Order: sequence, then structure tokens, then C-alpha cells
Amino acid sequence: MTILVTGATGFVGTRLCAELRHIGRPPRALVRKESVTRDLEAAGHRISVADWETGAGLEAAMEGAEAVVHCAGGGRVRRRRDYWQQNTVTTRRLLEAIASPASTVKRLVLLSSLAAREPVSRYGESKKAAEQLTRDGSVPTAILRPPGIYGAGDDRLLPLFRSVKRGWAMVPHQHLLVPWLHVDDCVRAIIACLDSDLPSGTVLEVDDGQPRALGDILNLIAGLMDRRPPRVVQLPAPALYSAGAIAELGALLRGQSTLFNRDKARELLRKDLAMDASLARRVLGWAPQVALEVGLAETYDWLSTQGRLG
Repeated sequence: MTILVTGATGFVGTRLCAELRHIGRPPRALVRKESVTRDLEAAGHRISVADWETGAGLEAAMEGAEAVVHCAGGGRVRRRRDYWQQNTVTTRRLLEAIASPASTVKRLVLLSSLAAREPVSRYGESKKAAEQLTRDGSVPTAILRPPGIYGAGDDRLLPLFRSVKRGWAMVPHQHLLVPWLHVDDCVRAIIACLDSDLPSGTVLEVDDGQPRALGDILNLIAGLMDRRPPRVVQLPAPALYSAGAIAELGALLRGQSTLFNRDKARELLRKDLAMDASLARRVLGWAPQVALEVGLAETYDWLSTQGRLG
């Protein structure tokens, strides 16, 4: 089976390409023309380039492919309206290419998000819209909804590590249980979807089964860093929104993308975070293998090696 991976230079896409190659199923990596592909080239991956705004290059990239994993998109944007372009428009362009007469694609795996379950943000709405597009499309699709994905190679947990280092942390809620998923477990779930014959439109929630309060996460990190647990200050909702607005403006002025903005602030305040991965366990035979303590230790080692802790 020839597998095309979109978003191949991203956090999940990179790990997925590496694992597929490791198990003897080398994928085709789809990237944007401005993507830095040095690591993909060094790993020996076949690379295709496409323009997501126009769809140019997508049909050529899919030539001979039997399955597509759509990892392109995500939550790092300059402006909140960019979520639609990154998550929904890319999915529409992909489905248009799959629907072409020359397409040989028989299976699509869409990497969605827990945020799409009951959207409270533009990010969640854009992911939900992408899911609906696949349901209306012509190719059988499995939809994965992970929570926050973490691991070596990504810095989304960096603020928590820096908070422990400085001795205090501001959080939106200290005791609400938050689900997590290590990137390697996410990759294993994607591959299981590729090998399944699930009915099209099946939605699978996947998490590590170890939801933790942010206060507990901070304590685990403190142990890894051999420091005292930080003093925790619960941040009121208005203050969190203000911080998101400031981060958003700063990213816009710098011309850079950001993971934290008003949208993310809204998601951090939601209370319905409980996940149920029983369907994925039952129909895919999938189970998480990376304990949170192990994943955090790996992440800490990577952040330290990269000199990111400040």
C-alpha cells in the first residue's frame, strides 16, 4: 500500500513518516513549497510539493497512492481566521483531488482534534467542518480525535517546564482532569486506522487513559527537574482572555504563528474534557503504550538538549 502523508514536516507527520519507514512501509511525504525538508530528505523519504490554497500539485502527489493520512493543519496561526485555511480548506482541496478520475486512493485517515467534539473556538469549528467534509466525500474515512499531543520534538509543554523553573505557575484550573496523548501512541493509532476496514465517518477518540490535573503535571515536572513544586495561581477567565489577546497581537506584529491566543484561552476554560477511547481499543486493537511520566521525561530531555528551558 502506497501511503501519502500530508503535513509531513509537522510534529505528528514527521514521526508518522519515520515509523512507517521503520516498519517497512515507506510513505510519500507531502509538503508545502516553503517547508524545510532537510530532515525528510536525510531520512530518504520521497517528497511531493503542493499548494493548499489552489490545490496545485495534489493530484500529482497522489499518483498511485492507495491511502492518505491528512496531518496538515493544526493550531499554530498568526490570525484566528487562519484556522479555516489550515484545517478546512486544506481538507476540501484534498478531497477534490481524491475525487478526480485518476485517483487510486481507497482510504483516508483524518487527524482531527478533541476540540471538534463540541466546538467552543474557531479552531474547533474548523476541525469540525473538516470532519463534515470527509463525511460528504467519496472516500472511506476514519476520523481520529486526540487531545493535546506531546513528546520530544514539540514545545507545547514548554510553558509548564519554565513555570516550574521560575517557581510559580498561572493556570486556568488546577484540579480539572486533562487528557493527553504521546505522539508515538498517536502514530500507532493512525497506522491501525490505515489497516482497518471501519465504516466511513467513524470517529475515534484516543488518549492515554491517564487524565491529570495541571497541578499534578506541574508536580511531575518538578520531580524531573529536581525542584520544588511551583506555587500555583489560578488565573481568572478575563485575565486568561487578555493574555491570549496579547499573545495573538504579538504574533501578528512579529509575523509569526502562535499556539496560544484567545481561541486557545477559550478551550483551556472548557470543562467537558473527559474522553472515551474504548471504541479505538475495541475495533483497532489499539492501546496507549507511553505512560505520562515516561513521556514527560522524554520531553524534558529534549527541551534540555535543545536549550529551550531558558
